[in-house]
Amino acid sequence: MRRLLVIATVLLCAVGPAANPVDMTAVLKDERGGELKDCAQYAADNRTCERYVAVTLGAAIAHALFAQFPDELSLSGEQRWARGELATRIAKATTMQLAVEDIVIIKRCVGKAYPPLVVAQIYPVIDPNAEPPKLQ
Repeated sequence: MRRLLVIATVLLCAVGPAANPVDMTAVLKDERGGELKDCAQYAADNRTCERYVAVTLGAAIAHALFAQFPDELSLSGEQRWARGELATRIAKATTMQLAVEDIVIIKRCVGKAYPPLVVAQIYPVIDPNAEPPKLQ
């Protein structure tokens, strides 16, 4: 029993939540270092994206959690509800401590929802102990 407790402690330290609360208001950047822009909420006459809202870490994560992906059509209603609740908490939060289970779900959804530009900004913030895998 003690051995299992030691192993669990080591695993939590290695893949545990961020040591500090995550700043959900941090603005994501585009490839040139400017603010990542969400222009979709404005009218069709905003083709040049003159009016926009900066995409925050929390908004991007919540968007990914609210999404339904083709490989998740059989996801239970209870799991959809749990994901929706997590997404809502994140969308409303300015800072948030993430549990290990939350990080796993967030990484899975963010990885499906966004291109590398966004994934590369979110993963290190929510899981600072993780290292990027080797390219294949």
